[in-house]
Amino acid sequence: PDVPVENGKITPTETGEYYITYSVKDKKGKMTEAYTTLKVLPKVSEETVFIDYTFEESDVDLNGFNVVFDEPAKGDYTVEKGFLTISVEHPGDLDYQAKLTKNQIVIEAGATYTFAIKLKASEPIRAHFIINNAEGEWSPYAEMWNLDVATEMKEYTVEFLAEEGSGNAEFLFQFGGKTYDGVDNPEQFMLTIEYIKVTKAIGSLIENEVFYMDFDNGEYSGWNHRGDGTQQALLEVKDGALQFVIDKYPNGNNPWEMDLYLETNYDIKAGEMYKIAFDYRTLHDQFFELCFEDSNMDWQIRAGYKEGTLTGEGHFEWSFVASMDLTNLHIKLSLGRGASTTNILTIDNVGFYHLTGDREEKTDITDFVPDATPWGTYNNVDEGAEGVVYVEDGKLIYEIYSFGTSDWYNKLFFENITLTKNGLYTLEFTVKADKKVVGVTGLNVMGKWDPRLWKEVVITEEEQTFKFRMDNQLLFDMTFELLFQFGFPENEGPVKIEFSKIRILRQE
Repeated sequence: PDVPVENGKITPTETGEYYITYSVKDKKGKMTEAYTTLKVLPKVSEETVFIDYTFEESDVDLNGFNVVFDEPAKGDYTVEKGFLTISVEHPGDLDYQAKLTKNQIVIEAGATYTFAIKLKASEPIRAHFIINNAEGEWSPYAEMWNLDVATEMKEYTVEFLAEEGSGNAEFLFQFGGKTYDGVDNPEQFMLTIEYIKVTKAIGSLIENEVFYMDFDNGEYSGWNHRGDGTQQALLEVKDGALQFVIDKYPNGNNPWEMDLYLETNYDIKAGEMYKIAFDYRTLHDQFFELCFEDSNMDWQIRAGYKEGTLTGEGHFEWSFVASMDLTNLHIKLSLGRGASTTNILTIDNVGFYHLTGDREEKTDITDFVPDATPWGTYNNVDEGAEGVVYVEDGKLIYEIYSFGTSDWYNKLFFENITLTKNGLYTLEFTVKADKKVVGVTGLNVMGKWDPRLWKEVVITEEEQTFKFRMDNQLLFDMTFELLFQFGFPENEGPVKIEFSKIRILRQE
């Protein structure tokens, strides 16, 4: 709008941005000017509480699992802070006298099953992990004997194709006294279990090849690399394979600062299943973020994501269900956090496939946090991040044992928050920690990276109330996730972060 001036005062009456020029002239007629912008926002109503989270303790459903101690074994268990903790006072004389078990598991003939348990021990022990068809008394579907259980959190799995069904299969995780190879477990120890997961897969899949590249002819059309300008790297075909020579990682050594990527003319569809496969060889361990994205919008439009570390040489395969439609698929390997200042990554026999058929997977997870809580936590154990969220004395506690190397590797989240149109929203929370911790927080649009509110916070031992407001009203209803992320290198674990209030306010 035009800038209204009355008696030397600017008197705006309309919303909008007013561009204002200040000028001054000296006695010799020389003039200089300065500029500013006055932004007048729409008048809003008083703030009202839109969401106010309450933190109440509730019971945990063990989903049919039982901790069993048969004489002379002795022990007990508790469920707290998001874990099932088993305290063994005496392991007994035989392996099956102390165990975690579940009966009457239904197994469907022809289906493939994966059973997984994630746990750690207070000191190294031996255990047996068995899925037995109890209808035949002793007829195991899968068994892992003399399993070494480590002192760090780790997932242990058994997998099998069920040739015959059962209405009474049993899950057995046995940690009693003497294992079959004659090794005695310690007299006393503790097991800390994060979850038990059962995945059932039925049907079959057909691999429809989209493209395959073996580089034997020396061509690598569509492949390229880029970085932030501080890296030094060369891409070429050598000895019939694509070779990426990294003479210097970017200064920040973050994966998003250097990419090896492939531009395709292929379109993928939301809800369809795809697979990528390739052979690799790496001089040093190489962390990667594998992204399937829009060729123009990059990380803002992403249909699939996988991260991990390539070690030595081997064959890599990963399948995913596209979360959105993409035109001209862009496949990106973001590379960072190298083990040294240089590396050589070699890739060959790259195949991309559209998977069709009637294969379906269903996963049942038994964890040890109360059901139907609006919050959850993600901790990237592979990258050194460990933590748990729980309720204690009316407070929401995020206890972080160790921090990862990226902010989102230690994350507390609230998902599927619907904020209604014409609202201007404010995030308010009261928090303290038992030591200083740096983090970021905000409201991000679900399904993509599009934060409408994103702020840095420094949490201290003194309780503080933070209050952040969005810049603009929402034009229509939108679904958000509320994020608190703490994986910064300056943070030191363990630390306990205590939220006494989290709420979202609304103005119109």
